[in-house]
Amino acid sequence: MAATQSASGGNFYNIVQNSFRKKVEEGTEGAIMRKNKKEVEVYELSFDNISGMIVNIEVKETPFGQNIQIKLDDGDILSLGISTNEGKAFTKVMASIDPLKKVEFNVFEGSDGKGAFLVKQEGNAIKWNHTRAVPNGMPDAIQKTVAGVTKWDFSDQDEFLYQLLLKQLERFGGQTPENNDADFTEGRNETANGKPPTEDLPF
Repeated sequence: MAATQSASGGNFYNIVQNSFRKKVEEGTEGAIMRKNKKEVEVYELSFDNISGMIVNIEVKETPFGQNIQIKLDDGDILSLGISTNEGKAFTKVMASIDPLKKVEFNVFEGSDGKGAFLVKQEGNAIKWNHTRAVPNGMPDAIQKTVAGVTKWDFSDQDEFLYQLLLKQLERFGGQTPENNDADFTEGRNETANGKPPTEDLPF
């Protein structure tokens, strides 16, 4: 369970088990131990929210996939996997974010038991600009049957959101994908388990 506290101050965060996580050394007070995909023990501090002014947004290539890296004015960097529900949710609200105002990121377990991600400004959750009810140009997911198995295909929707993300980067002084040696950690780069995301939150 995530600690009820805010993060701040020049650290690198990703999302694990519905909380923002920062890697720390073994023995750090309050640290949570988990095993990553390589079965290596890692120790992390857990937070409910991160806030600050956005000074830069970049799309970066990492060994775990493409990540949206959001840099805040205190040096904090929040990393969101592009293909995750959190990455898609952020992309859907980018056009409504005022770059001149403080942003608050919140992550928690929603009413359906799934992870929920909110972006707030001035205490109000920013609503999605693209939903199933009001797509605003976003393609629907398509059901396809392959080898007798029916699955949801998000390819067209994912490409739409990716292009939308690239168009918004300039507003935040961002850069397009690049290979680099910037800090990164294993995060949630999995897709939404082949199912359309729920839309019962105010974004």
